[in-house]
Amino acid sequence: MKVRATQMGYYDHQRRRVGDEFEMAESNMRFDQGKLVRPRWVEKVEEAEVSPAPSAPVEVEEPSKKRSSKSKKGVDEEVI
Repeated sequence: MKVRATQMGYYDHQRRRVGDEFEMAESNMRFDQGKLVRPRWVEKVEEAEVSPAPSAPVEVEEPSKKRSSKSKKGVDEEVI
């Protein structure tokens, strides 16, 4: 099960910091009245959060063909 750490904790011989996402085996969780109970320091990551959302196409403007004037020193004045 994919989980996210909400507090610092240890799992699989590694320190897990806040925000870390990792797979946690259900065998490491306990059952209480027939329900699976995760450790208090993790939360389940929903499947919608795991898969990246499709991004909208990005429009790129063509750079202008106009050349900038250079000073006598050979440095672009627009950059300065």
